[in-house]
Amino acid sequence: MSTPATTDIRPVFNLGQYTKLYNYVLKHVQKGSKVLDWGAGDLHFSAFLLESGYESHAYVHNQSSLIGGDRGIAVKVGDGEPVKIPYADESFDVVFSVGVLEHVHESGGDSQKSVQEIIRILKPGGKFIVYHLPAKGTWIEPVAALMNRKFNKNHHIHTRLFGKADVQAIEQLQFKLLKKERYAFLPRNVLATMLPWSLKRSRVLSSFYSGLDQVLSTIFPFFTQNYFLVFQKSLL
Repeated sequence: MSTPATTDIRPVFNLGQYTKLYNYVLKHVQKGSKVLDWGAGDLHFSAFLLESGYESHAYVHNQSSLIGGDRGIAVKVGDGEPVKIPYADESFDVVFSVGVLEHVHESGGDSQKSVQEIIRILKPGGKFIVYHLPAKGTWIEPVAALMNRKFNKNHHIHTRLFGKADVQAIEQLQFKLLKKERYAFLPRNVLATMLPWSLKRSRVLSSFYSGLDQVLSTIFPFFTQNYFLVFQKSLL
């Protein structure tokens, strides 16, 4: 699929890791839905949602975590409180966590309490879509940690990984699990730091790498790096 213009704040190769999420949204989330990019960061995904025909809202934990400008997106900035999300009950059709849930504890929060807040602001039958949730069993994190120790690298290492029991704990709060997929057998961000700019902009390389990664992720799912999860809030 083509990438919307305002998401081009990152090179094509880096953005390729989100194609799976983009395609799912376009196929399964009704246009015009009121959606929240929770922990929006540089707003690249919020911009994609806005340009794709959704009522796009973005929430950032505090002002310092807002990397991009508002870019025409409805942005709210928190007051630093680690759990509370400043929206009314049953405000959204869909809430997205794109590489966010695993970091909540780092600012004094609790992932389960954050999910309970997301349940509160979701409409009955609304969806909670979780992408880039780091999974237990991945080979990438321990190898990156070894490279940091042995070769003085600075690859990002997650301080929490999620397993089957963690996914079930989220589901049991007030959800039905609609989708659970593991993906990303190949490291993308690590490789991106080593590529010249010309290759980072190559759609051919990005597509080839994504295709190879999909094949390997299908063969070796338990060694992949991330979960892609879709939950639906109970109607009751």
